[in-house]
Amino acid sequence: MLKLLKIFVWLTLMGGVSLCILFPSYSQLRELKEINRSLDEKIEKVRQQIDNLRVDLEAVKRNPEYRELLLRKKLLLLKEGEYILKIESNQSSGVEQPGSSPGS
Repeated sequence: MLKLLKIFVWLTLMGGVSLCILFPSYSQLRELKEINRSLDEKIEKVRQQIDNLRVDLEAVKRNPEYRELLLRKKLLLLKEGEYILKIESNQSSGVEQPGSSPGS
């Protein structure tokens, strides 16, 4: 009986020591799996962006009107004789609207 008790105590101690050694590794494994999942999501988003850019590139290659539209929009390119007018609203300049009272 005493021999069985010694074996039980020894196995319990070894199990406890094993858990103390393995638990931090298990915790790290869970953390690394979460990081891996997050990176997989980012990779998928980047792949979608690449696909969208490929579609845009093909459209630019095939369609001169689309190419001109992008150049005008992204690079603010103008045709000869064109001008850009900046229009500011009355509210941002501090001018009161006709018919409105200062306190309303």
